[in-house]
Amino acid sequence: MSTSLYGDEALKLIRESKRASESGVFSAYNDNVVRNVKLELRHLYDAIRGLLGAREDVFRRMAAVRADADGDVELRSDDLEDNTLAPPQSQSQAQLAALSQASAGFTVAAQMHHQAMHRNKRLLLVYHRARLDAIREMVWDLGGGAAAALAEEGGIRMQQQQNNNSNSDSMDEDEDDNDGADNQPNMQHISALPASIVRAMSPNELEFLANYRQLLEDYRGSMLDIDLSAPLIPPKDLYVDVRVVKELGEIVADSGTILKLMKGEQHYVRRSDVEKFITLGYLVQV
Repeated sequence: MSTSLYGDEALKLIRESKRASESGVFSAYNDNVVRNVKLELRHLYDAIRGLLGAREDVFRRMAAVRADADGDVELRSDDLEDNTLAPPQSQSQAQLAALSQASAGFTVAAQMHHQAMHRNKRLLLVYHRARLDAIREMVWDLGGGAAAALAEEGGIRMQQQQNNNSNSDSMDEDEDDNDGADNQPNMQHISALPASIVRAMSPNELEFLANYRQLLEDYRGSMLDIDLSAPLIPPKDLYVDVRVVKELGEIVADSGTILKLMKGEQHYVRRSDVEKFITLGYLVQV
């Protein structure tokens, strides 16, 4: 922290978020920089407490100096024969001036540290809000299938973490193999999901996605005849020519049609059946 200014680490997150927004790529969660910002916040908090504690000590010293000065003034006023003459200046006034200047310095330093702390917190909130907004847009852009897969991936990871925390270190290898077999169907279900998106999300973001997906499912439950994930601009053609870029194998489309999408092949299919795969990059429209 001595070689950089306060807020430099948090500013890296904002620049990264801006680059991701301009390029349209969902970048990986920068856990290292976020951790550095949290450590800087803790350092600033401790520094503010130290500065305020030092200022309190100065205030106590000022109160003690004023009390001594008041006692000296009373003693001198009893010895003065002419009340119009002021008592001689003592060292207490110089001490009070120095202590007052010191307290002002501690106050300014604490305010500067507080502003740096507040700025770091705001930049952290901006970074995480931008990522959550991007996740929400992905849910709507990729449609129901990909969003559900993302939500399942979040549930899988949270379940695995809970299992790791609950199980003891003495678990035998047979139980580990059985657990892996139980989770295998879910992992196959998300095979159509771009792995880069899943790897880029943090565990908390996956949990947010699962909860957001559940809210959408509850909202769509009252409007079963409306596809909320459909694009706002209607397509010009019901059928499109597509070429398979990444092999998907045999799938069942939303209309019930069975499609066998092998890499390099070209098909003339309904747009609604393959629109999600075009968005995911597995198919390209010819």
